[in-house]
Amino acid sequence: MTTTVADGSDAADEPAPLTAEVSPERVDGDPAIRLALYLARLMSYAKHYMTSPALSSETSGDLAHEAADFRMATFRLARRLRAHRAVDSMSDGQFAVLAALSMHGGHTLGELADRERVSSPSMNRTVNCLEESGYITRTPDESDRRKVNIDLTDAGRAVVEETVRRRDLWLESAFSTLDNEQRATLARAAEIMREVASR
Repeated sequence: MTTTVADGSDAADEPAPLTAEVSPERVDGDPAIRLALYLARLMSYAKHYMTSPALSSETSGDLAHEAADFRMATFRLARRLRAHRAVDSMSDGQFAVLAALSMHGGHTLGELADRERVSSPSMNRTVNCLEESGYITRTPDESDRRKVNIDLTDAGRAVVEETVRRRDLWLESAFSTLDNEQRATLARAAEIMREVASR
């Protein structure tokens, strides 16, 4: 059952807890999920603006309302995108690791933990699960035997490619129902969202 939280959004649409299974900010993995989690952090700025003497109460109220509406819409879109995946049993955090390796190449365990902003033990559990499933490999570093490099297997890369294909296909279908003006608006919005996420 969906419940309503204090800020007026549906609890079912809020981002999952920031654990190894559902990673935080994610500026390098699944774009929709990473942006949704990033936008949640923007709400703290809205609170700051509401108490800032530099802004009128009317302006700060409008800003907070617009930020809340945008946050909820982004969460709902991210939730719909998360439903389209190649492996139903794979968690968002596990897919984020595969996506990061696909986009940026091999990482050590510590580098992955830093990228996803989780503890090394949490990342180790995620990596162990992916390794057992045959999606990643661990290889000793040639120049430093104390380091172990983690990289995708062909199976892991196939999961990323198929998941991205399914999510793009769903978005293409959704876009096909929009008129030219609506699609142009979304294209411009995508540029602005990338700019906001990079700050």
